Amino acid sequence: MFEDASNALFNSNYMPHGMCYAWEPGILWTSVISDLVIATAYFSIPFAILFLVQKRKINKHLHLYWLFAAFIFLCGLTHLYGIYVVWEGSYGPQSLLKALTAIVSLATAVMVYRYLPIALTIPSKDELDSAMVQAAQNKLFKDVIEQSPIGLMLVDKQFKMTVVNHHLASLFGYRVEELEGKPVNLLVDNAFAETHTALMQNYSKKPESSHSMAYGRTIYGYSKDKRHIPIEISLTPQKYNNESHIFVSVFDVKEKTKNKELAYQAMARTQRIAEATHDGLWEWNLVTDEVWMSDRQKEMIGLNADQGARFEDWFEHVHPDYRDIVLSHIRANQDEGKEFQVDYLGRTQIGGYQWFRARGDSLFNSDGKAILMSGALTNIDTIKRFELNAVKRSKTLEKVLDKTICGVYIFNLKEHKTTYINHEYSYLTGYQLSHLQLMDLEDNGNGLIHPDDLERFTTHFKDIVSNPDYSKVLLYRFKHANGNWIWCLSKDSILSRYSSGKPKELMGTFIDVTELKESEETQRRLRKDFENTFDQAAVGICHISLDGRFIKANEKISEILGYPSEQLHAMRFQDITHPLDLNDDLQHLNQLLSGEIDFYAIEKRYIHSNQRYVWARLTVSLVRDGHNEPEYFISVIEDISHRKQLEESLIRLNKDLKRSNDQLTRFAYSASHDMQEPLRKITSFSSSLYERLSAEQLDDTSRFELDRLISASMRMRDMISRLLELSRSSNIALKLEDVLLSEVLQDAKEQLSMLFKDHPVSFIVNSDGALYCDKQVMSTVLQNLIKNSVKYQHESRPLEIEINCEQEGGYSIIEFSDNGIGFDNKYKNKIFEPFKRLVNHSEIEGTGMGLAICNQLVHIHGGQMRAEGMEGQGSVFFIQLPINVLEINFGEQNG
Repeated sequence: MFEDASNALFNSNYMPHGMCYAWEPGILWTSVISDLVIATAYFSIPFAILFLVQKRKINKHLHLYWLFAAFIFLCGLTHLYGIYVVWEGSYGPQSLLKALTAIVSLATAVMVYRYLPIALTIPSKDELDSAMVQAAQNKLFKDVIEQSPIGLMLVDKQFKMTVVNHHLASLFGYRVEELEGKPVNLLVDNAFAETHTALMQNYSKKPESSHSMAYGRTIYGYSKDKRHIPIEISLTPQKYNNESHIFVSVFDVKEKTKNKELAYQAMARTQRIAEATHDGLWEWNLVTDEVWMSDRQKEMIGLNADQGARFEDWFEHVHPDYRDIVLSHIRANQDEGKEFQVDYLGRTQIGGYQWFRARGDSLFNSDGKAILMSGALTNIDTIKRFELNAVKRSKTLEKVLDKTICGVYIFNLKEHKTTYINHEYSYLTGYQLSHLQLMDLEDNGNGLIHPDDLERFTTHFKDIVSNPDYSKVLLYRFKHANGNWIWCLSKDSILSRYSSGKPKELMGTFIDVTELKESEETQRRLRKDFENTFDQAAVGICHISLDGRFIKANEKISEILGYPSEQLHAMRFQDITHPLDLNDDLQHLNQLLSGEIDFYAIEKRYIHSNQRYVWARLTVSLVRDGHNEPEYFISVIEDISHRKQLEESLIRLNKDLKRSNDQLTRFAYSASHDMQEPLRKITSFSSSLYERLSAEQLDDTSRFELDRLISASMRMRDMISRLLELSRSSNIALKLEDVLLSEVLQDAKEQLSMLFKDHPVSFIVNSDGALYCDKQVMSTVLQNLIKNSVKYQHESRPLEIEINCEQEGGYSIIEFSDNGIGFDNKYKNKIFEPFKRLVNHSEIEGTGMGLAICNQLVHIHGGQMRAEGMEGQGSVFFIQLPINVLEINFGEQNG
């Protein structure tokens, strides 16, 4: 039977609960989601209860909290299982769960009703707040009474002592707990008890201030040890716990007399202290405007001791420049309750002004109005002037620090914060103090130090703190506000220490050495580049000591001279110099050492290791030290042996060429001269024959042929004359002089004056210039160019010739241009060839030798000539002449 019940209980073949919903989605999911939310809420509540128990450390009635948590948790499980049976017909476990929930619920309800009477005794929030306020007030009232230096007690309507302070209990020889709750007559002699009770009853019914018990009545009290104590009592009505009470003050008459004596002694002591401190004391009654001042105060402001005091007496001693400041501080104290302390210049009893400090405070009435002001006056002239001097020195120091080229900072080691930086620090780094302090908070300022330098920087700081004698400098990189890294050279030390000797502040100075580091890096690169250049140069480079020894030499030296580097270092240059060249070399070295020249360059012969001679171009300069003293020579040796061989060959060829040219010139001159005579006879006889024959004897053909014969012979004669002129131009001895272009042009124009009568020419000279030339020869050049322009003049416009001269790069540039017929620019390089003509003989007569002669005459001056042309518009000729003798001589040699 039990097995059947168990099978039925845990059988899951029942119809799922969802069938009851007809599997309607709206109803089904609303129920499922609602059960899920309810279960979640139920599960959260037990955790909140247990969290409260743990945090509040609740130990009393703990089982009740566990019951509530279990009950709510099981309710949540019931709803959660209700979701499960929607799809699974497992109702047996659900019924067991509900049964367990019912048991826990019933137990919880029983416990709630059991503890309900206890819960009802718990006050409401308002009642609790009121009770707490009342308890606080009572506690405060008892604390105030307990702190009173006189005997105090509170008596209720039955004249029992409700509150008693310690001073009153000890006055009568009791403990406080022995008196509280007892009748007040316990402290009164029986002989006075009845009368005293009647007086108190009378006062309690009518508590007026005129009552004898109100302002003080002297009676004998009765102590615990049966002694009579003379006391003075005063009564005051008082509410306590919302009930009427009588507040009783009890004074020991003997103690009161003693207190007066003590008060007098205290006043005398205060007077002595005030006189010892040399401070003045004052009090100002703001209601009556009465002022009291101590004798010292009167003396300080220039009043006599027996003289009455007024506020105006003190105020007039204040320097006029400070009166508004003093008044503002007085008003701030009286109106706002602010502390009254002000430093000012005041007139002294001996005249003149000194620094004073007035300080004090006001007494206020119940309306908050100041009614009494009292305080002290101190002469602080010595201290103040010291402070002002210190401030002045501090400002001077700050100015010095701001003007220094070093960045200065102060760092508080305990707070790990930068507390000061000077102006140069901000200039060098771009940061203000507030920026640095913010970064100190973020990452201790470590982000400002380059990661590669951070470890050295940290070690440097630790060494400073731990070693008083540490004085090393540190080179590190610091992050500028613009994001760049700057190199800093820093010197740091401990600025101040605590009384225990522990370092308090660190002061550091640094300079920006970024440019120096960059310069060092540049020098390193240059040194490396120099070494690479030195070793890989195409010429030999070496350093020579003052006595001629090889200090350093590159590989090229060994290659040129044939000596290994080690062997060269043991030699002197004198040992391997050709004897005929040594003296010239040494003379130049002496000129270098004496400062006559900065360097020299010569061509000399070295003795190769195989004993042959090596021609080299030697360039030498002198290196001096910081004191301008000679240190060593730098020699650059270029192997010119091959060039020397070519020069010797060229010299031989030039000699052969000159000899050939001379022979050709002589031949041309001889041939031209010998041809002149036959041509003269041909021309002469042809002209004579033409004149003797009559017109009738010559037919047209004969006349044409005879004219052509005469014309050809004359042209031949002109060509031979120009050829002779060209041959002579190569051997002209120039007479060079400084002359203006305008002077040369004027000479040429005079020579061609007859030509200009038939062919007018307009000359334009915009810029004149100096020439270094043979005036007569250069005049011939200009004449040939002018004739050329006239010959090739454009028939439709008057001839204009423009001539200008400019100085450029050591040359005089002559620009000769005309507006003639011009020429095709493709012939500009052929136009200077002998006998070269660009037009037909029948169109314009000429030999084609004029420009060739001009070019030759310019060439013997060491110059050059070129042409530019444009058909139909004109021609331009450029003549370039050197302005120094060396160039001209070079031109002559090349010619």
